[in-house]
Amino acid sequence: LTPVVSGLAAQGHRSSAGGEAHLLAATYPNMASFVTGVAPADHGIFANRVWTGDRFRPARRVGPAAPTVFDHVRARGFDCAVAV
Repeated sequence: LTPVVSGLAAQGHRSSAGGEAHLLAATYPNMASFVTGVAPADHGIFANRVWTGDRFRPARRVGPAAPTVFDHVRARGFDCAVAV
């Protein structure tokens, strides 16, 4: 872990239940849970491809139906990005 994440955990900024993986064979539901802090039932991403009413689309193009950490940061006037 990074020093910042470890420091936040030491200050009590962590889940007492630990982490929780969702649909281990699919990447995007876990990523959506990580950046929103909610389960697939709340963010709406259950697989890597999402039915949008007329066809399946990549989940990364649809995005979660819950605010992400990036939304919260931008709402406070900061720029943010992620590189993978």
